[in-house]
Amino acid sequence: MKTVNATFTVTREGITTAYPLPKLAYARYVTLQIALIGALVQLTGFGTRRAAQLVEDVPATGRMPLRGTNDLTFSLVADHGAGASSFSASYAGISSMGADRSTALMMQAYNGAMAGDGD
Repeated sequence: MKTVNATFTVTREGITTAYPLPKLAYARYVTLQIALIGALVQLTGFGTRRAAQLVEDVPATGRMPLRGTNDLTFSLVADHGAGASSFSASYAGISSMGADRSTALMMQAYNGAMAGDGD
């Protein structure tokens, strides 16, 4: 069975939490990639809307703050044996609530992809 050695990381305000995945079955790795990409697509949509609200100077009353000071990065790095792959997405100047929600979305994707039959 083909396996990869991968690590998913979340870095917030310089503090990195790593989720090492040694000898991860390749099918599970592909599932993880797809789940994380889906979550990133959602985050891109949220970010685009927030950027438009900032440009249009839409007030954030009763909503999540548009601006903040949090920096946040997600990454997935894998050693395939005959090569390597990686992706990362970084956000700067987001609100604490936005960072919390973004992290929760990515962790939900991670946990969903990693749940299952234990292959």
